[in-house]
Amino acid sequence: MSGRRTGKSRSNRQSRPESGARGGKRGSPRQGSQRGGQQQSSQQRRGNQQRGGQQRGNQESQEGRKQQVGRNDWESQPQEDESERHARFYEGGSSRRDHPQRGERARKGDRISEESGMIYGVQAVAMALNDPACAVESLALLKGERNQRLGELADLARERGIRFRFEDRPRLDRMTDGAVHQGAVARIAPRKQPSFDDILERIDGDESPPLLLLLDSIEDPRNLGAIMRSASAFGVMAVIATRDRSAPLSAVAVKASAGAAEHLDLVRVVNLARAIEQLRERGVWVLGLAGEGDLTLGEAPLDGAVALVMGHEGKGLRRLTRERCDNLISIPLSGQMPSLNVSVAAGIALYEVSRKRGTPNNSTS
Repeated sequence: MSGRRTGKSRSNRQSRPESGARGGKRGSPRQGSQRGGQQQSSQQRRGNQQRGGQQRGNQESQEGRKQQVGRNDWESQPQEDESERHARFYEGGSSRRDHPQRGERARKGDRISEESGMIYGVQAVAMALNDPACAVESLALLKGERNQRLGELADLARERGIRFRFEDRPRLDRMTDGAVHQGAVARIAPRKQPSFDDILERIDGDESPPLLLLLDSIEDPRNLGAIMRSASAFGVMAVIATRDRSAPLSAVAVKASAGAAEHLDLVRVVNLARAIEQLRERGVWVLGLAGEGDLTLGEAPLDGAVALVMGHEGKGLRRLTRERCDNLISIPLSGQMPSLNVSVAAGIALYEVSRKRGTPNNSTS
């Protein structure tokens, strides 16, 4: 055992000088490996920095090529002429690209009230210019347009001696609070609306049976405008609406009425139930439209003095309004939809009244 230990120690002592001789003045193998590792790590860092710089340069060059390609693609696309784009809009072929915020702009236009005296839209402005009783104070048309309908508006303004001017689109957008104006904006003198007592006097003095339309809390100005358009087309004497919880006769409503709101009386009442009682006292048959009506539209008596009552878009007729009506009538439906839009229902009911009375047909549209 001792001899073996002595032999092993000798061999170790003999091997150490040899390794030291191989190392010489360079030191131990551990120190040499450390210096070699430091040199290698510094070389790796320099290599990584070079590769990183090359990668960044490649990315920048690729991004530059992409941007250049994007610019070339944009420049190569055919640019639509401004007049062509607006002509396509007036013809009903506008796209979301032309009006990306159409719905939002229309909602902004709701804030233009009837007191402002401003109307917009080609049809609404044309109706005002064609009505001698409508005092149009000024007219603004879109500058640079080659549109026949805008040219006709300018001709109408010249014939009536109404001053008009041409404005760029941003200016018209500001005038209309960002609504879709179709390049035509007019300012008119506020029209004085009659009172409900004035309507009662007209009923008493009129020999022909009157046709009235009552609106119970219609809140959407577009529905109000569409209803007034149908009412004007079928000879309604006046539209009677609630003062509270009711849509204003804003510029949006006037545009939806296609100008009919400028010559059709809109009367506001505080208590619609009381107004119905006063109409019934004068022999007017009051019919409320409801899905659960006890009579259909075809069965209802519509040939005499009639007042049709339209309810709220979602809630329908209020309880007191229902109780004051002589009858509730319904429009029979055969399809899958359980109800109609209130403006559509009003148009159908007014047509049925006109048909039963044998009103002469003055127009086909």
